Amino acid sequence: MRRARRSAGSVDDVFFLAPLVCEPGEKKEVRVRLRRDRVDRNRFRFSILGARDSKNWTEHCSGQISRSDSKRPSPVRISSIADRCSSNVLTFNEQHRTRQERFFNFGPRWHNLRTLRLGKGEGLAELELDARFDGDLPSYLIHPALLDLATGCALYLVRDYGNSDAVYLP
Repeated sequence: MRRARRSAGSVDDVFFLAPLVCEPGEKKEVRVRLRRDRVDRNRFRFSILGARDSKNWTEHCSGQISRSDSKRPSPVRISSIADRCSSNVLTFNEQHRTRQERFFNFGPRWHNLRTLRLGKGEGLAELELDARFDGDLPSYLIHPALLDLATGCALYLVRDYGNSDAVYLP
């Protein structure tokens, strides 16, 4: 069996326009709209829309995605990054959660950050999705909760983030 080749891509010009609010137990219909660029056929404009009612929709997020056949970057040695990121090591568990979780209930899938090693202007995170959510994995190339924490933990690189009461959102 021949496996499809995955091409590299990018996500650009992402704007978070309005919060998508769901109360506990509430279900909300969400649509993702893709429109192919007329000039660059490898580029798409996307919008994420949430239903306000049966006829009206709110655009919550928009941006551009593209694919490319460019050469993938060379592999990176994680041990080299870990060596540089040894000035502060944070451990996360059920008793010690991320700072953002003081303000938001992300849900149990977002309890995936295990350690965060910090260096000068860079960090290395160890993430692990709880085994009870293994059933999610066939649906995603990258699980949304893992991607969110992989990028969101960079907040710890913001000066005085650990001493601030400010809420940081994307």
